[in-house]
Amino acid sequence: MDKTIEIAKCTLADIFNIRKEEFDRAITRKANVIEARRFLIYFLVNELSFKFSDVPKVMKCITSHATAMHHFYKMIDLLRLEEKTR
Repeated sequence: MDKTIEIAKCTLADIFNIRKEEFDRAITRKANVIEARRFLIYFLVNELSFKFSDVPKVMKCITSHATAMHHFYKMIDLLRLEEKTR
């Protein structure tokens, strides 16, 4: 499982043009970093069946399950909006 998460972090870092370490840095407001984190949280919960309370264990920047939930549902909203624009 750890290898899958590392591959996902590396892939998203390449896509969003950030460093892999940005997934664990606590404070940033850069849009591309926030979006990459949202994609990762969505992947962890939706594809790897993580509980929201388990996300902070693999992403040090996420301090609670509520933050993970916030980003997950923001990602769902983004996907729904994207679907409507097609």
